Amino acid sequence: MLNKIKPQLFALTNGSFLAMFRILFGLSMAYNELYYIKARLVDDGFFAPSLLFPYTGFEFIKPMSQSNMHSLILLMLLCDILIALGLFFRAACVTFSIGTFYILMLDKGIYNNHIYMFSLVALILAFTNAHNQYSIKSLFTKAKTNLVPVWNVWLLRFQVIVVYFFGGIAKLNYDWIINQEPTKSYLQTSGITNQMLVSFFTYGGIIFDLGIGFALLFKRTRLAAFILVILFNITNHNLFNDIGVFPFVMLATSILFFNPEDFSIFNKKVIEQDKKKKKETTIEEQKNNVVAKSNTPLFENFAMLAISIFVAFQILFPLRFLLYTNDPNWTGENNYFAWHMKSQVRDIKELNFYIEDSNKVKYPVKINTFINPMQILALSKDPRMLLPLGKFLENLAKEKKISTPKITAKFKVSYNNKPAQYLVDTNINLATLQYQYGKNIDWLKPKVE
Repeated sequence: MLNKIKPQLFALTNGSFLAMFRILFGLSMAYNELYYIKARLVDDGFFAPSLLFPYTGFEFIKPMSQSNMHSLILLMLLCDILIALGLFFRAACVTFSIGTFYILMLDKGIYNNHIYMFSLVALILAFTNAHNQYSIKSLFTKAKTNLVPVWNVWLLRFQVIVVYFFGGIAKLNYDWIINQEPTKSYLQTSGITNQMLVSFFTYGGIIFDLGIGFALLFKRTRLAAFILVILFNITNHNLFNDIGVFPFVMLATSILFFNPEDFSIFNKKVIEQDKKKKKETTIEEQKNNVVAKSNTPLFENFAMLAISIFVAFQILFPLRFLLYTNDPNWTGENNYFAWHMKSQVRDIKELNFYIEDSNKVKYPVKINTFINPMQILALSKDPRMLLPLGKFLENLAKEKKISTPKITAKFKVSYNNKPAQYLVDTNINLATLQYQYGKNIDWLKPKVE
């Protein structure tokens, strides 16, 4: 089967829109880096808190020094500009991708699906020929070509479809379909209470996410789908204040689904005629040049293996919720790297932590002096973060000469507008909590239905 697919993936296609996307992506990421600087991501996100919440198995990933972290943001900004310019393109993409993923892995408190996506898109771009056109590199290349292997475009299309489709899969639950939550809650914050509009956004959101990527693939539905993408992302931009440039990047990805040959300015015949007038290489010569440089059997086999692994991971990893016997949305076990975008809302009603000494005397802890608001919000969505927090407070108590301290909490949240409930028993010692993948979290209270 792979032998049949390989020739199609390595056939050549017009890469004009791929090059345009490269420019839009680079400029969007540069804006995003400037936002990080303005929002004091390094200072307030990584150095103001007394502890960070790394991912299980990746506790070894630590922040660099404060000055080096600032330098990293500036380096990523430079990489974004180089990506847009198509200069030192592959190195810039790889550096930006690694830097973005590194920042993402430092603390669960800053997790956002769009940061993860930006890292993946940059990684894919690094292996494409998106810098063949509209770039500094193309100005100094004698054998100019607007052709790229088909997989350059299709792998990015695949990634876009994955984001939309699994965002739809995340909505296929009782709360979203029957209770129309969290749609109702999100719309209420914007002053929208009309039930017809709530239902429209609820069920329209599912249909859009599950089908829009595939609608963009077909010529008959592409234009209508593109209009829907515009309306959808502009609506998201206006509804949510925490998604940054994500809607605009998703708008930019839409051009990848169009074929440049469908527009007269990019038509092959027009290009060939223009090239003849300018005595440039013909399309056929371009193909020979590209094939000679890249399409060796070893390269093709390696590329096919890498693409297959990447595609398999992107399909299977978001489906890991099927392995859990409890509700992974409630436990937080499937909130990361699975494209669960705005699929739940949690409102913290009570947040009090205590250190109890051997005489049963309780000392209240001002938790916001140790962790930042982003971490507190993440804590309500991922109760597993109570484990490192409990250990931290236990060590803090021991430093204060409190013997055999007990760490407790009154942590009450409302999940998808349901009655508020405590996440854990108010008398349980947080410092003794344990968690193992594949096993039910016995210390977490069941979700109120």
